[in-house]
Order: sequence, then structure tokens, then C-alpha cells
Amino acid sequence: MMLRKLTSALLIAGISAGVQAAPQAPIFTEALDIEERYAYSLIEAMLSLVAMNVEHTGNCSGEYDANVTVSQNGDIAIATIDDVDLEASDDGGPFDATKGTKILVEQVDNGVNELGDVEVQNLVVSSAYDFYGTMAGMDGDVILDDDEYDEHIIKDFWEVEEITDGTEPPSGTGESIVLDYGYELITKLGYPRAKWDQYSYLWRSNGGNGYILIEKNIIAPDPDNNPCEITYTALVGDFAGGFQTISGNVELND
Repeated sequence: MMLRKLTSALLIAGISAGVQAAPQAPIFTEALDIEERYAYSLIEAMLSLVAMNVEHTGNCSGEYDANVTVSQNGDIAIATIDDVDLEASDDGGPFDATKGTKILVEQVDNGVNELGDVEVQNLVVSSAYDFYGTMAGMDGDVILDDDEYDEHIIKDFWEVEEITDGTEPPSGTGESIVLDYGYELITKLGYPRAKWDQYSYLWRSNGGNGYILIEKNIIAPDPDNNPCEITYTALVGDFAGGFQTISGNVELND
């Protein structure tokens, strides 16, 4: 119920804010496969951590290495950003033939790690994907130093045959393309603190490297005077030895 309410609120807020349109008009077909759902859950958890840290510190600068490893069936899925290690697992079963997929991302051992100079504790993000992998809702929470934050995401995924806005991956990367577009709400103690829009491009690996580009831009409050952009870029390897490695970098710019 809470996710449905937040989803509606985010969509209404996005329309009222007059944010940019999705990169291309969606044509909804089957989008993300099971391994990609695990990878995106881990990547979104890392980027949400960065967004919550922007709210926590008031700082939109710097960069972090952010890497993911996923097995071919998703039973092993891990990620690291700076000093924070994450792992993803089935959340009530990997696949429901009538509903979709639920994935739980947790900080390894729920220990205290660091993102820059900030202590990170008990990061947990729950993701739910529809049957076709074309929609996802995510809810997460974390303790940064001694402050509690939550994040809530709604986004769509769809396949396209080509990119029409001029965005291009590095040469030699994959050709099969998945786009996504959505919104994120950051809250502190249950109160809204910041809203972001986000979009991504995934060029799938096709015998060589694939590529991911994700951008998040703050749209409230007052993005003209407090702008912030989070950009994630990563090379996506093929499933050599049954594992796929996604080697990425997160950069913040105001």
C-alpha cells in the first residue's frame, strides 16, 4: 500500500514539476531478464545511497568506483561502492509466474562501512519488478552517521532498436538497447527531503562489452540554486565462466 501511494505521489509530482520527458517514448515489451534485474537492483541501491548522502552532507561533488558481479542465474549478486559491500538475494522467491520478481539488497553483515567520510549502516533496498521486467518499484533505508534516511523509486524499462537523442556508447559495445525512466524520493524520518528524476541506457553485451549510462538529476527543492547530477557509467562484460562483471564509476557534479 505504501509503495502504491508513493508511486502515485511521485508520478503526480513529476508531472507538476515539468521535468524533462523520457529519452524516447516507451513501447512496452519484455525488457530486463533475471540477471539484469539483479544487476539493476544493486546499481540502484548504490546510486540511492549516493543520493541520500547528498542530502545528508549537502555536498554534490566527488566520485566513487562502483562495481557489480552477477552470476548467470542471479543466485550470486554482489556489489561494492567505495568501502560499502552489498549483496542481493531472492525476496520471497526469484520469480513468480503471475506477478514478477522481488529482490532484496542488503549491506554485507549490516556492518558499519564508509562512503567517503560518512559512516554507512544497515542499508537495505527492496525491489519489485513486474512479470516482463518493464516496471520496477524500490524502497530502501539506511543510517548515515546517526541519521535515518529512506528512498522510494518508480521506473519503467523498455527495449528500443536505436537511440534517437544522439546518445552513443563507447565504440565496440553492444547493440541491443534497454532504456529506463523514473523518479526517486528521498525522505528523512518520513518527511520528503529531495526528489530526483533519472534515466538510463543499457547497451547489452553481445560477445564483447556492453555499456550502462545512468543519470540522476535533483528536481526539488530548488534545482536552479542547488543543482546536482549523479552519473554512473560502466562497462558490462559477457558471462565469462558464468559470471558477468560490471565495472563502473559514479561521478557527482553540481
